[in-house]
Amino acid sequence: MMEQEKTLFEALGIFIKKMRSVFQTLCLREFGVNWETSYSETFRHDSNRNLWNTQINNGERPENLIDFGNLEMFAERHRESPFFRQKFMNDNINYRIPTYFKDIADVRNSLMHFQPIDNNKTQRAYINMESIANALNMDELEECLKNLRKNTIKEETTTNIQKEDLNKRIDNSSKRLRIELNPSDVDEFKRLLLINRRAFITTHYNNQEQIRKEWIANNMTENSNIIGNLRSRTEFRAGNWQKNNISHVYVSIEED
Repeated sequence: MMEQEKTLFEALGIFIKKMRSVFQTLCLREFGVNWETSYSETFRHDSNRNLWNTQINNGERPENLIDFGNLEMFAERHRESPFFRQKFMNDNINYRIPTYFKDIADVRNSLMHFQPIDNNKTQRAYINMESIANALNMDELEECLKNLRKNTIKEETTTNIQKEDLNKRIDNSSKRLRIELNPSDVDEFKRLLLINRRAFITTHYNNQEQIRKEWIANNMTENSNIIGNLRSRTEFRAGNWQKNNISHVYVSIEED
């Protein structure tokens, strides 16, 4: 396997592990402890469903069976549900999610069967994974995928169409403010925030100035979107943070 293919394989592995965690959590909230039954009901073919059931009966954990192909089918079925709208609030990306998973699955299948993959398909796979990570506010995952993509694809091979797609869909360096959480895992951060009901927001400016404010979070619930809540603040909205020369925001449970 060539170095570029090894890097792509690594990226696919990192991405699907994160997606398994996300979608298991969402399914548990939506369908309860027997979520795997509702999940498998979205499969188009009995053969897929039978294989899923056979693997579970053989002791496989259902969350480990979540994969690109069945995510495509699940996303297609639940695209318009509140379940999906909670995570994919942008109508444009919500509509495209099944296609994103299908394109990623096609590249992964080609990779596993040792079929040649051109740079266009590889680029598309990275774009789709980064777009999904961005929509889920998984900043660390998105940054990791971007770095792997840079090491995999030579910039000169990127077509004009891909560059336009990147600018519109994932290259949000000028549109999205970088927000760092401490602890970095958003679920752990939320858990501690709901206990403490306060955190500390440090705004970093391009001139090296820093301003820290206490965040009283009495209105936060288990269903609240932490990153979405922070981005909705007036000073952190698109256009405002650039105007105020903000470089990034650090939010910590503890007063560092």
